[in-house]
Amino acid sequence: MLCLCFSHVGQSRSAAVVTAYLMKCHKMNFGDAYAKLQQLKPDLQNVPKELFAVDPYLSTCSEVQHKCSSCSPSGVTPSVFPSRRTLFRASSILSHTIGNGPTAFAYKKMSNLPSGDQTQCTSYFTEPVQWMEQALLGVMDGQILCPKCSSKLGSFSWCGEQCSCGRWVTPAFQMHKNRVDEIKHISIATLKS
Repeated sequence: MLCLCFSHVGQSRSAAVVTAYLMKCHKMNFGDAYAKLQQLKPDLQNVPKELFAVDPYLSTCSEVQHKCSSCSPSGVTPSVFPSRRTLFRASSILSHTIGNGPTAFAYKKMSNLPSGDQTQCTSYFTEPVQWMEQALLGVMDGQILCPKCSSKLGSFSWCGEQCSCGRWVTPAFQMHKNRVDEIKHISIATLKS
């Protein structure tokens, strides 16, 4: 329960509230309560390896894959350049219930809410993949960059992010759909039938 009180960096009011709770309810002095708080603080350096999906770049699979759309030399159409980095499989995409569209962003006091159907998701939310591990450890949020060409693919936040459809997703490993290409493997036998 105490882990739910932590702020983004664990050094704001949430730490004071937990320390006060420990002092009051568990009859601890300040030093002991603060030491217990430090012990309970989430350690993002030791994220279990099982949390990360297998890197599809290191395995062969006939499943639909998503590759970086920027991994190509200048002047070459990305769809014909074969060495684009495979980022994640279709099975790594996490589904979420579609949100309420623009009305979900009313708290931002947007004066011009877009018209029409704005409930389409413009990003994929995925489970974390092994190639992301170094970027994710020790920080609460940041950018997701292609491991090959370093172009920005999206962002992550252990606390969650709001999808373009309005739904809040936690934790969020968000890849913009316009930054990745879906690659389907079709067998020759299927084409001949």
